[in-house]
Amino acid sequence: MQDKNLLNDLSDKLASLLPKAEALGGEVKDELQSKIHGQLKSSLASLDVVSREEFDAQVAALARAEAKIAELEQRLTALAGEQD
Repeated sequence: MQDKNLLNDLSDKLASLLPKAEALGGEVKDELQSKIHGQLKSSLASLDVVSREEFDAQVAALARAEAKIAELEQRLTALAGEQD
């Protein structure tokens, strides 16, 4: 999943910005990365955002709705022309 990869990439990059964590050892670095990952996850969860899949589904639904509206407008125009 891309969301997990993004979260992992962000936490890895943030952890790499702290060179002292490397000097303290891998265990400390792993714990730090875990804490950063958790904090990023909770911070991103509190934002009012949707996943890419949800966004794409809404784009598809909007396209279907626009096509249906266009079809109904054509039918309405044809019906109005028949009454004239």
